[in-house]
Amino acid sequence: MLSFWLRILVVLYALWLLRRLIAFLSGAPKRRSAPTGARDKKQPQTSHTVKDPVCGMYMDPRLAVRVDHGKDSFFFCSNECKEKYLSQSQ
Repeated sequence: MLSFWLRILVVLYALWLLRRLIAFLSGAPKRRSAPTGARDKKQPQTSHTVKDPVCGMYMDPRLAVRVDHGKDSFFFCSNECKEKYLSQSQ
């Protein structure tokens, strides 16, 4: 009875090794992910995005071109959109 279970374990281990070998040879990426803290440093998360009033593109406000007008702030994806908006509003 012990030899039966030992054979099962050996076969399962051989199948696992074969799967790992095939994954290695095919160049499949590893399934392990970075710890949460390391992932946050690479890609900072923002709680909101802003919309460009000219083209409608959503973006991170830290990367947008910002124009303050009184109490309002407007965010643009590029200087071209900013200039187009300023020329239309005057």
